[in-house]
Amino acid sequence: GEKKRLSALLDRMLRLTGYFSALAGALFWVWGGPLADLLYGENGAEAGFYLTVLGPAMPLMYLESMVDGAMKGMGEQKAVFRYSLWDAVLRIAGVMLLLPRFGMRGFLFVILLSSVYTCLANTGRLLRVVGELPLRLAALAAGGGGMGLVGAAAAWPLGLGEEVRAILGAEKAGKSARKMKSSGHSGGKRV
Repeated sequence: GEKKRLSALLDRMLRLTGYFSALAGALFWVWGGPLADLLYGENGAEAGFYLTVLGPAMPLMYLESMVDGAMKGMGEQKAVFRYSLWDAVLRIAGVMLLLPRFGMRGFLFVILLSSVYTCLANTGRLLRVVGELPLRLAALAAGGGGMGLVGAAAAWPLGLGEEVRAILGAEKAGKSARKMKSSGHSGGKRV
């Protein structure tokens, strides 16, 4: 009885979360740019870019939040705390490593990676506690992951591709320069 009731409650929560997050994600993905222009005027282009990139990842972020709350309601506060602690370590390390080099795009990546980690950790624990795999939870997690991939794909033509190519090009150029320097070639003309 109790397990069936819990499963039904989780199912209802996941349906509502899925509907709302998919709608919000689609709205931000499609109209993120115009919405940012409306709210921020001529300074809205960058905010619009981030809204557009984060839009497809919203179902995952909402799922993370809902599963976190469900875990706490089921008495799994220690597990939530443990995962949150590791998440904080990952965020701090990610910000320290990526923010100086990539700016806000690096921070955006840290946010997405952090959401994926926390969602997977909490969802996995929730499934172990409930003892069964609610089909909607698996579908929502898969959908959220898929939306995250769609977000990365959408960000590629919006500038992510250029960033990756620039990073890879800078790494190759740096390696070539170090190689030439260590072999005694300065690259300049000798007179």
